[in-house]
Amino acid sequence: METKNVSLEKLQKFIGHYYEDSPSAFGRWLNPFIKHAEHGRLEVQYTVRHEMTNPLGNLHGGVIAAIIDEVTGAAVFSTGQSNFFTTLNLQVDFFSPAPCDETITVKAELVKEGRQFFNVECKIYNSAGRLIARGQSNLFRTESPMPV
Repeated sequence: METKNVSLEKLQKFIGHYYEDSPSAFGRWLNPFIKHAEHGRLEVQYTVRHEMTNPLGNLHGGVIAAIIDEVTGAAVFSTGQSNFFTTLNLQVDFFSPAPCDETITVKAELVKEGRQFFNVECKIYNSAGRLIARGQSNLFRTESPMPV
């Protein structure tokens, strides 16, 4: 018997809209726009705001890492796990800048789904389709229930 995936249904309700119902306050501040959501796969867009930029006016590397962390976590959330998963490590490669007001697209996909560990890959593109950054993360199951 297949169980209902409430987490995925929640994400899918926001396809074509800003995800204002994230359990992460920081995630809500980033203001994600959900483009696609399925089990272990997510596509989100963000607009680079001034407060997200470095002194040169480009998307700050720390914000890039935070976006990757948020979206990889959301990809795990989409699997309907009953326990919360926390980031064990996050590796980010930076390739191109993204200026203020740029719309970026973030795509995350599960590489390995286990009982205790998940491995997720994430890529960020600018509006022209150029790769801005790539990240990979391992997440670990905690004893805490998954917030829904």
